Amino acid sequence: MVNNLENMDSEEKIRILEELRKEREEDIKNIEKSIKKAEREKESEESLKRRITESSQKNEEEDLSEIIEGVSKEKQEEEEADPARFYQQISSRTQELYQEARQLVNNERSFGYEARRDFYSIEREAEAIRQYGIKNEEVDESLSALDQLIKNIRKNIL
Repeated sequence: MVNNLENMDSEEKIRILEELRKEREEDIKNIEKSIKKAEREKESEESLKRRITESSQKNEEEDLSEIIEGVSKEKQEEEEADPARFYQQISSRTQELYQEARQLVNNERSFGYEARRDFYSIEREAEAIRQYGIKNEEVDESLSALDQLIKNIRKNIL
């Protein structure tokens, strides 16, 4: 090509340079379009994540009050009937919730929508148990372990 350039007259060289400049400008425009498209996709993804989180939080608050009311009534009846059995059931349930949360962490490489939904459900149930205000050492220990796991998930994964 160098030899070809030497043999060309000025007008041909200018024409070739002009074509190369146009091609480069077109490439730059295509790259800019690609960047803008990627930015829009990222914004759209972030917006979707934000809406899912907001919706989950709203549902979480509504569900929490319903759970607390239901748990309060059921637990009060059970507690009056057999307190030792009642505390054992609550402790077992908090341990189950702990295992479910642990399983979510172990099974999910990316904490997707379903895993988040399950996590929020576990978190709501733990909050309902906490709100009920049970004073029992066994329940306190299992709830404390669950709370710690929830904090770690929130801090490191969500």
